[in-house]
Amino acid sequence: MLSEEYLIIMRIKLLLFAALLISCNAVKENKANQTSSRDSEKVGKSPSSYSSRIHLDKISFDTLISNTHILYSSHDLDDSIACKTYDDKGRSSVDVYSDRSISLKIEKDGKPIFEKEIGKIDFKSIVPLKELPNYLISSFSFERIEGTGYLFSLLICKPDTDICYPIELLISNDGVMHSKELEVNDEDNE
Repeated sequence: MLSEEYLIIMRIKLLLFAALLISCNAVKENKANQTSSRDSEKVGKSPSSYSSRIHLDKISFDTLISNTHILYSSHDLDDSIACKTYDDKGRSSVDVYSDRSISLKIEKDGKPIFEKEIGKIDFKSIVPLKELPNYLISSFSFERIEGTGYLFSLLICKPDTDICYPIELLISNDGVMHSKELEVNDEDNE
């Protein structure tokens, strides 16, 4: 038997999902009426036709857990991603976002285990290569230390959308990087 609290939570989740679905469909219908065929594109190192670039909030983390030091931070890259947006009257404009990477360093007992600049290209086995230029690393977070290594989660998303690839990143104790796409669980079917 399911508890009443669980049923209430599931109803709220279902309502939120329905609202998100409706809003996404409204945006799709609005975009379908426009003449543009692409929503985002990589614009390269010098988007001279754009006046400014949008920089996402900096990601930064520095902690010492037992004898392990974990440090990471985001860095804006020269590359940019241009995304068409539409106002409520159907007029389009272009927003340009700075692409970025994550510098990750892990040391145990003062000895380096892993040090690398992680970019979205490191996840080409998850995000289709032809779509990769339209995405950026939007979030990165440390989850926990496991017996096999250090677990992180990240999202690679189209800028300013909820179109994302949720990814689990494991840095093994011997410094090897492993990644896999996280599956979104549909709790309604449980």
